[in-house]
Amino acid sequence: VSEPPRLGRWHRRLDNRRNVFLAHGELLSGDHSRTPAGIRHSWAIAQGASTVRVHRYADGHQLIGSVSVGSDVVNAECADWGILLSENLDLVTRCVNMGPKLGTICDVKSAFTVSEAYQLSDYIRDSSSPTSKDFRFLNTGSIDPYVALWGKVDTTYLKKKYRWPVVSRTAFRTGFPRRFLQMASPKIIITGIRHFEAFFDENGDWIAGKSTVVLQGFRNDCCPFVLLAVLNSAITTFFLKECYGSLGMDGGINFTPTNVREIPVPTFSRADSERLRNLVRDIISTKTKTTEADISRQRHTIDQIIFSTLSLSPNESARIVDRIQGSRRRRAR
Repeated sequence: VSEPPRLGRWHRRLDNRRNVFLAHGELLSGDHSRTPAGIRHSWAIAQGASTVRVHRYADGHQLIGSVSVGSDVVNAECADWGILLSENLDLVTRCVNMGPKLGTICDVKSAFTVSEAYQLSDYIRDSSSPTSKDFRFLNTGSIDPYVALWGKVDTTYLKKKYRWPVVSRTAFRTGFPRRFLQMASPKIIITGIRHFEAFFDENGDWIAGKSTVVLQGFRNDCCPFVLLAVLNSAITTFFLKECYGSLGMDGGINFTPTNVREIPVPTFSRADSERLRNLVRDIISTKTKTTEADISRQRHTIDQIIFSTLSLSPNESARIVDRIQGSRRRRAR
């Protein structure tokens, strides 16, 4: 199913209860007493209820487990129904409750509108020796965890390829006065397609392409370096895979301000915040010098700090790491 179920189309009211089951990859309406053969998952949302009870079945209608989740995990309209298909719903619930949502501690926005994106193409040029009068340009394909790959890989934008794409600050201010302040300010830039990776533009030197998501206006003493550690961590990759992976095509997920705002952010002690900040600075320094540098040790330490903050057991931590190993092997870090 390529889109969330809609009321009326997918749901049938039964005694003030809406029931939806997943059987053989198809959504079917029904009640608990008429469960179709082969059902793997089902869920029922009582109108106005504060909790959702998720039932999991084996072949032959055998109920093998149920989990209750709060309305903070999924709303009554099933707008984010994909989360209920997770086989790790217990851990997803832990993630949801681990701290405030990203959208409450910073501004989460798209880099450009569609019309602006086409206009921007006329401003981009190649220059291997940019000056302080230029922005460097990057998009989803030129972002790695913690660093930009500008000048290391080709950047494709609207079917044009660049090795060292730059944009004149003066021209950009004239053509995009509303966007100039956004791009000239510190920001975290996040990839918008398939793999979730984040890079911190500390000095406002980069223009992010339309396919990216931009974080700015950090509030409540939110440290961008600590936030960057969370965004590039195993726990965030796990959360996004479990919540939105079932809605993606070919295993990929499109990241938008809407779903990025929902990412939960742990609350760390002052000591752990300092450790994370130092680890991220070390990673950035190392990767800036050598893009291919191995940062697996630092990333492992970051994950362990987060797991400890969430009081996860060794088994729970292992489940998360096992779930996201494919993403970490995608590139040699």
